[in-house]
Amino acid sequence: MGNDMIDLVSNRDLYFRIFIAPQPSLSIEALMELARDKNPDVRVGVATNQNASAELLAKLATDKYLNVRKAVACNRHSAAETLSKLATDEFSDVRQGVAGNPSSPVEVLNGLAGDDDVYVREAVAGNPSSPVEVLNGLTGDNDVYVREAVAGNTRTPVETLSKLATDEYLEVRRAVARNQNSTAETLSKLATDEDSDVREGVAGNPSAPGEALAKLATDEDKYVRRGVAENPNITPEAIALLCFSEDTKIRQDLLKNPAVPEHIRVGLSL
Repeated sequence: MGNDMIDLVSNRDLYFRIFIAPQPSLSIEALMELARDKNPDVRVGVATNQNASAELLAKLATDKYLNVRKAVACNRHSAAETLSKLATDEFSDVRQGVAGNPSSPVEVLNGLAGDDDVYVREAVAGNPSSPVEVLNGLTGDNDVYVREAVAGNTRTPVETLSKLATDEYLEVRRAVARNQNSTAETLSKLATDEDSDVREGVAGNPSAPGEALAKLATDEDKYVRRGVAENPNITPEAIALLCFSEDTKIRQDLLKNPAVPEHIRVGLSL
């Protein structure tokens, strides 16, 4: 490590060390020096650094301060062994970090899916690396936000999304409505949902079928109609229904939407 770098990481200004610790431009040697800092906030910065080595992160995983271990748990460069150990941490905040980390081993995510803490299970449900079997199992969770996270996960199977589309809570149905992997059939059903937030989710979904967008273009709720106007896959029929809208915001959304033919956008700008 050069003398200039030594001067940087040894700077007596605590706030400077806190600022520099997360910077990805730091060398491994500089990070090792900062990892020995007496201030835990500096070590948190090192633990979040995407240039930190797996070996250094493994060392910080044993730090006595919760926030340092949590930062290691969230770092994608943490080794599988390190994440496995942190998955048994006494503090749920640390386990939550592991649960949401896409680098966490499958067996670790399997175990955390049954954690007593709802936020840990919610993190597993939203993790894009969670196995399908785990996601399917979490659809029966008692907590609405866990099911909402499953409904919003792009890895959730379409059959499971179809099941969640009938959930009693609008948060879950809305997440299905926004999920681009939802089938046309599922989105068509949700386009008639009693809650406007759910219909708005379908309106803005690029996977929504043309018939659903045409129906939603005449929805009583202006935010639903605006969602259709912003949809990158808006259909000619929906455009025809919206281009003469009295809602200025809808016309502006159509004007900004590259899916709207140029000659229509020119007319809207006049």
